[in-house]
Amino acid sequence: GSCTSNDDKVLAATTVNLTANPAGGTAPFSYIWSTGATTASIAPTVNATTTYNVTITDANGLTSTSSKTITLITAPTASIASTESSCTNNDDKILSGGSANLTASGGVSYAWSTGATTAAISVSPLSTTTYTVTTTDINGCTDITNKTITVISAPVASITASETSGTANDDKVTSGSAVSLSASGGASYAWDNGLGAGAN
Repeated sequence: GSCTSNDDKVLAATTVNLTANPAGGTAPFSYIWSTGATTASIAPTVNATTTYNVTITDANGLTSTSSKTITLITAPTASIASTESSCTNNDDKILSGGSANLTASGGVSYAWSTGATTAAISVSPLSTTTYTVTTTDINGCTDITNKTITVISAPVASITASETSGTANDDKVTSGSAVSLSASGGASYAWDNGLGAGAN
């Protein structure tokens, strides 16, 4: 992620450019920083909130001291949760014509690839689509994540009957005769007459 520039707040391992600017006094100037540096500018890498002090001395030996505190902040972590009711809920898959509710978290403002700026959106893609959200936290830091909603086709169940009484395979049997029913179109089956979970 990234953050707002020049607000004295940084993420870990950020290099900060600090420059001492004398106001008044007589040149030439000399500098001594709390880091030990003696140049007008320093570029420390910040891994903790730190106050940097600089003492400026002019040609007449007059001194002035100034300080700058750089605050270490944590980057936001954007995430997207999805809920949908078709097929198995919350598996990021919907049937054609279905919809999914996407809810972003991790910040205080949100910008979706759809143009929406609310935390939650409802989508009804006609084909498999990836939705991206940029999350911004209170410090102006951002993070980006995405969620792919996969559009799938509904199964088409069918039953074929096999019997030998009367005319074979015409779905008619004489009383007391056996008939074999075979279902297809899925991975598991539940019959409404208690035959069990098998396909037959």
